[in-house]
Amino acid sequence: MSLVIEHFRPLRHHLSACVGELCPLCRGTGVPWQNTNGNNPSLRVCCGCLLSWPWESQQEYEAFYREDLKYHRDECLALKLPPQYERFDEHCVAAYKRLELMNRWLPMNEHSRTLDVGSSNGAFISVARAAGIPAIGLEPNEAMCYMAWKHHRIALMHGDWFDIGGRWHLIVATDVIEHLTDPEGMLRKCRRHGAYLYIETPDFTVSRPPDWKHIKPREHICLFSEDALVRLLARTAWRPVAIHRPIEGKLAVLCGS
Repeated sequence: MSLVIEHFRPLRHHLSACVGELCPLCRGTGVPWQNTNGNNPSLRVCCGCLLSWPWESQQEYEAFYREDLKYHRDECLALKLPPQYERFDEHCVAAYKRLELMNRWLPMNEHSRTLDVGSSNGAFISVARAAGIPAIGLEPNEAMCYMAWKHHRIALMHGDWFDIGGRWHLIVATDVIEHLTDPEGMLRKCRRHGAYLYIETPDFTVSRPPDWKHIKPREHICLFSEDALVRLLARTAWRPVAIHRPIEGKLAVLCGS
């Protein structure tokens, strides 16, 4: 398979700059989240979702994701961890457990064409291919595509969820939906091109402490509770097949179309 890395195309969220500020379920603005104790007024809760929009404009938000690995490096180094592309072995262990979980619900084989959206360092692609599953990765960060190839010889396609096309047995989106200004649009796009969808995302409840590790206003635009995510999936014609919490603080849903 040849490496596909194109010149960066802007994240094509053809929306007004304010869309990321609105609840994906009711398009409301919500109310301030009391658990923040006034420390972060940009956090609001609505319909079981935690909303955040610290950006001055859609353009600023998109520029954040056009950077190289800086936003990954800073966070990882602050936690005294290596950057994501250097945590490949650790991520492969998590990817193996994830694939094992998927196989429990949806047995997969050499005919199960799989698209991994937001592939990061390509760990899931590596594990899936080793299991004989034809898997392709789609990653919006050009530098991450380069690092996946340079360090691990994994070819990822450079693009965002607007680039999803073709027909897939399974589309995987792990730690993706919480980053998007238009999560409903992404789910509808997946519905047109996939028979099954695996979503994994932080599991939000209003009782979460303000220092919960998944509250990252510059990255996580919307955190979903189980009820909110299931309602959004139903709106986009996805039917949950199984719901699971693979680790503390994470929610996984396998859906069928």
